[in-house]
Amino acid sequence: AIPSFFNHIYEMKNHLPVHSQRAPVDAWIEWRDRLAAIQISRFEKFVDYWMERFLQLNDNRIFVSYERLTDDDMGAEEAIRMTRFLGQSEGVTPIDIESVPCVWKSVVKYKESLKASNNNQQQQQKRRRLDPLHHDSQRSGPTERPYTPELLSSMSDMLLRLIGKWGDGHLRLRKMLEGYQKDVATAYLATTGDNDAAMTSLGGVVPAQQPKQKNFHVILACPPEMDCTILSNVLVGLFEPPDAYMSFMEDSSQLQVRQRGSLVSIESSVVTLTHDMNLLALYKTMKPKFDEVYFVAPVKGEACEYDNVMCVDNEALVYSNSDGMEDVVSKIAKRLRLHFFEDPTILSEAKLGVALKRLVEMETLRADGKQGALLEEKFGIRGGGGANNVVKTMTAPMLTSDKAPLTING
Repeated sequence: AIPSFFNHIYEMKNHLPVHSQRAPVDAWIEWRDRLAAIQISRFEKFVDYWMERFLQLNDNRIFVSYERLTDDDMGAEEAIRMTRFLGQSEGVTPIDIESVPCVWKSVVKYKESLKASNNNQQQQQKRRRLDPLHHDSQRSGPTERPYTPELLSSMSDMLLRLIGKWGDGHLRLRKMLEGYQKDVATAYLATTGDNDAAMTSLGGVVPAQQPKQKNFHVILACPPEMDCTILSNVLVGLFEPPDAYMSFMEDSSQLQVRQRGSLVSIESSVVTLTHDMNLLALYKTMKPKFDEVYFVAPVKGEACEYDNVMCVDNEALVYSNSDGMEDVVSKIAKRLRLHFFEDPTILSEAKLGVALKRLVEMETLRADGKQGALLEEKFGIRGGGGANNVVKTMTAPMLTSDKAPLTING
């Protein structure tokens, strides 16, 4: 936020278009040494002001981070979340949800869209003149914005105060602030090279110190009429040991899980497939057993707004060769990292390799079509499958709910 504010000042001072150019590094350093400390204090006051102003309106408040809104994979979903939120206001009629990704791309990824649709500089200039007020939210120019250790320490103290003040009741805001705190820790350690000083100055939050890993479970909530074979096997590959067998929820009310034909404890695996789409009831049943319960679902609707629900577009789960398989695994892993898992040890590159190997093995056996029992028990393919089933997509159903959120939602 602070470098972006300075870039805006630089553009105004030099009569440049808004959101067009980042300032040179030397100009940043000169401004930083005079005014950055004041801006750090104002950032804290800004958050406090808007949190205190609407203490009684938590259900009518939305938290949006710049990083998530401009992310290639999550940005369009964040824009959809904003659209649904604004549509709850009386007298506001937003555009169709299906059109939101297009609007998001035209605003956030304006330069990329412009380059793709114009083959020469003359065409680009002509397109810009047709809409001279249109701007790109992603500036060009140097991204380096060095801070002094003292400023980083002050920034860390400020973020820790905000997390302590507002984090417990607003999980989405807490996640944003903790992400910024981690970035500050990384920058401090890179600047000083002193791990002990980083621990002291940054409240112990440094990259070299991993937090205690939480006991979590991942539920793949697949509508009964939908084929979730690809998604389920990618999840098993990412979280379970190699050669793991699929776990199916036999009775969600009793948390009875079937694996290899036998009932086992739900704690014996990390990923469980269920066709029970009552996520709230399932969450309440499972939460006492785990620190965190995460849901992945190939659906659309209000449930996608919950912090512990990641909705997946089935159209992204299509491949016709090994490169396509690798792309699917990579996309799902990136989504999971952005949505749930910041700890790099949970979804390592090695785990991505396990997931890819699992898809290759599954499709090889499915094309052969002779090992029906193994396909069903290990990969969750009923009836043995066949070569014609390798590429399959379905339209995701709408999943709506007027029930309470699965978590405290920001």
